[in-house]
Amino acid sequence: MTYRSVGDLDTLGSGVQLTVYRIVQEALTNTLKHAGTGTAAEVTVTADAGTVRIRVTDTGTPPGTPVLAEPEPRTGDTGHGLIGIRQRAAMYGGDVTIGPRDTGHGWIVDIVLDVPAAPTPSASGEHLQ
Repeated sequence: MTYRSVGDLDTLGSGVQLTVYRIVQEALTNTLKHAGTGTAAEVTVTADAGTVRIRVTDTGTPPGTPVLAEPEPRTGDTGHGLIGIRQRAAMYGGDVTIGPRDTGHGWIVDIVLDVPAAPTPSASGEHLQ
């Protein structure tokens, strides 16, 4: 797996950071579950001018790899990972693209979140309550 970040992610609020973490977590879980351990994944998180872009791609199941049968769902596991990604993105006005890559192999999760500006202290140094 390759990970790359662009921009100052430390300036993002804790809610946005948690949302980014959970989206990446779910996308990588889906990669492992559906493409297996032989796939290559790339994660890029970019923070820029009021937006955060999360892009997770994988190369898909390597050629010649036997397709494993889907495991039986566990009790309470309803398979709503993609729905969860969409719901998390919606909290920040997210634009969501999820599906097969244009290359014909692999999958892409590409999300752009609108990030609220971090509060700045007033010029007089007073704190608003």
